[in-house]
Amino acid sequence: MVNAYQNALSSPEPSLALTPISSQPAANDAPCCLICAPHPDDESLVGGLAIRMRHQEGWRVVNLAITLGSRKDRKQARWHEAQAACNYLGFELASPLGIQEQAFENITLDAFEAQSPQWLSSVTELATQLQIFKPRMIIVPHALDGHTTHCATYHLLMQALPLAKLTERCHLLLSEYWNTQLSPRLMLALSPTEVGQMMTATAMHIGEVMRNPYHRSLPAWLIDGARRGAERVGLPGQAATGMNMAALYGWLVWDGTLHEGPKALVQLGDAMPNFLSSTF
Repeated sequence: MVNAYQNALSSPEPSLALTPISSQPAANDAPCCLICAPHPDDESLVGGLAIRMRHQEGWRVVNLAITLGSRKDRKQARWHEAQAACNYLGFELASPLGIQEQAFENITLDAFEAQSPQWLSSVTELATQLQIFKPRMIIVPHALDGHTTHCATYHLLMQALPLAKLTERCHLLLSEYWNTQLSPRLMLALSPTEVGQMMTATAMHIGEVMRNPYHRSLPAWLIDGARRGAERVGLPGQAATGMNMAALYGWLVWDGTLHEGPKALVQLGDAMPNFLSSTF
């Protein structure tokens, strides 16, 4: 088994599928799932839930590019790579400044702790985007996701939410990539097809995967998610769930104040939780 996995990792890179997952657009009145992506590629790496909401549930998915990374010479290219990935996934790509190919700068824990003028301006701009998109779901990294921009993106959203004065309940699904979270609440089984779509979209961030083909390790990350989720979303000592690959998310609900969301293990073929229900 180990040799087979090693051989797969070292096999030649296949040609990228440029045909979008679906040509069916979301309905004009579809609820919106907003991804607050700290960097271009995060929409693909943690996008299992967004893919399910877009293509199974018919939601609109908007990838809000919080930053375009730290390298000034790569910012324009990273926007275009994100656009290619979003076109493939069926997501929209948006700027938090409302200006194509531009994003926030200096979204770091140091800026958050200092509450710098630049940080506070970004909070206001993000609140404006929340008012525009009126999301019913937001996917954002959890507070301890192990990278300063990921952690800061969480705090940026938490400061912006009260300013946005959303009139409908919004579910905050907390993603993980650089660091696991202690108390995930949603365990979402992912099919090989969905994981392949996440890998393909990640590979469209060509300038990034050229230096490190990290899209190839995504199945391993999600296999470990299935192991951890059985006892972190389920109960300690619980038997395996039967999921081979799973994405884990924290779950908070915003309705003017923050509440902890329910726990849910969603198997392949299960109905998704009703995120529009008033019972959460």
